[in-house]
Amino acid sequence: MKRPAEIPGPSAAAAPAGHVAVMLDFENLVFGLRDVFGDERVGELLNLENLFGLAGEYGPVATARAYADWRWKDLNQHQVMLYRAGVDLVHVFGRSSAVGAKNSADVQMATDAIEAIWTLPHVQTFVIVSGDRDFLPVLKTLRRYGKTVVGVAPDGAASSTLAGLCDRFLEWSAMTGLDSGAAEPPPSDSADLAMVKQTIAQLLGARAAEGMKGALLRPLLRQHHATFDESKFGFRSLGAFLASMPELVRIQRSEGGGDITLWPADAAAPAPAPAPTAQLLAVRRAGLGDLRFEPDAARRRALLGRLHAAILGATAADGTFTWQKATDRLASAGETLSATALSKYFLVLLKGRCFRMREDDPEPMRTRQLRFAEDARSLAAFVERYETSACWKLQETHPGALDPAAILTVLGLPASDLAHAERIARRLAEQRGTAPPGTAPGAP
Repeated sequence: MKRPAEIPGPSAAAAPAGHVAVMLDFENLVFGLRDVFGDERVGELLNLENLFGLAGEYGPVATARAYADWRWKDLNQHQVMLYRAGVDLVHVFGRSSAVGAKNSADVQMATDAIEAIWTLPHVQTFVIVSGDRDFLPVLKTLRRYGKTVVGVAPDGAASSTLAGLCDRFLEWSAMTGLDSGAAEPPPSDSADLAMVKQTIAQLLGARAAEGMKGALLRPLLRQHHATFDESKFGFRSLGAFLASMPELVRIQRSEGGGDITLWPADAAAPAPAPAPTAQLLAVRRAGLGDLRFEPDAARRRALLGRLHAAILGATAADGTFTWQKATDRLASAGETLSATALSKYFLVLLKGRCFRMREDDPEPMRTRQLRFAEDARSLAAFVERYETSACWKLQETHPGALDPAAILTVLGLPASDLAHAERIARRLAEQRGTAPPGTAPGAP
């Protein structure tokens, strides 16, 4: 059994990012399983190995809590099992009603989840075990603050609205297959599977010309099937699920081990234009792949142009904007780049000093009031700042200062852009406090 990681003390700000909080509405879970499977199977199904296995996919578990009115025998008989699993028990008094006791755990869970945004900043993923509709405002708030939400509910207990607000959603019985060995293929006559396959075919067919990144498929699928998860069909990963249908999907894997590209099985994938070897080595050495750096200059600048236009469209009369509003405009315009990839572009732009902000602003970065730097408002300056910031990452791993030729290489630019590369070299040199190599002293 995976145990919750020790919760950091005063130095939590320095703790590694990506921790997980597991929160169980234990009353909702137990009574939901009982309604579906009967009393005799509840104890068997409450094995938490699979739940912690699921949480472990997202990072170390920082805290795990189970909420219930522990006076009830149906619930307190499971306390030892929860204790051994490292789960803290939170007692919440139930409210009496004409038909019995009313679950009150949702209120305390909601309070603790919102509090954790501020008190446990290292927690990036919340695994919420409940099918209660009362959690809808909580899920919306967690997503607004950039948290990943994984929902788990007893079979048939969650509405499509609740499931749709989760980044990933599983029914409890489907999750029990997470620790099994190789999954058996799903039954070919499954109506649910047939509907999912039809949707996959439609989504891939609409992007047959350029292919679809694997990371994009799940959120698009869940727009059509709110409770979709591959574990429901017996698979431990989306990749394994897709590999089981070669008649429908062709999977293309990248040389660097990055995201897969998906094509309709009967479509011919165009051979990708390989990046020059020197550029590829430079990008890898600088770790720019982790920042979703696009080596193809035309595609990179086209994306930056769309991003620049979205920011201008989200800018208020006083010159301020928020990254959230800018990316919302991009999404409404049909941008297919994931939120994670866009956040990487934002990070590079911030490091490139494209924006100004109040240092004491208490808002999260996505909703903080930003302004363009005075000399970064035009599209040309915006692009130059981004590319300078990307080159700075390379310079951190480079034994010496970058010359304009090296800059042209990493940016994938032709020799005709030498003046642009020289400006970037001068800007980098100013930041390093050295003279830019390959340029004449005093050059403008």
